[in-house]
Amino acid sequence: MACPFFEPHERLLTPRRAGGRLPLIDEHAGVCHASGSAAPPVETMVSTGCNQGYAQSCPNHPGSGVAAAMRYTITGDSEGILTVTWIEEQAHTPVRWGSVRFDTGRQCLLDRPSSNPICAQMTVFCRSYLARRAASCGAAWKAAAD
Repeated sequence: MACPFFEPHERLLTPRRAGGRLPLIDEHAGVCHASGSAAPPVETMVSTGCNQGYAQSCPNHPGSGVAAAMRYTITGDSEGILTVTWIEEQAHTPVRWGSVRFDTGRQCLLDRPSSNPICAQMTVFCRSYLARRAASCGAAWKAAAD
């Protein structure tokens, strides 16, 4: 579950939580929008709250009644379009959900999410998914060729 206020900018080449399945697939650096404007995130929260974890543990989180986590999954992958289903949670309970489409050729969302951080999260999620899929297909092809 990624923090709904975290706007990822770039994939970390040396992630702090390497090897695990993260909510955005890869770990990212970015900015925090919890205060209403973009600011550096609390350094200790980048791997445990921004990229993974429940945002309510962050000192910048606005408080109860505000979304605490976002979940994403690919529910469709056909003809150059990914379908991403998203779930917004509060107090470990889904409160909103929906789907957006991602154009794999243009590398962009076709549907506009509610905020810049969520848009950025969905975009990096899709790009990380595509990179892992390509790596997996390449490894399978190489193994079949050997």
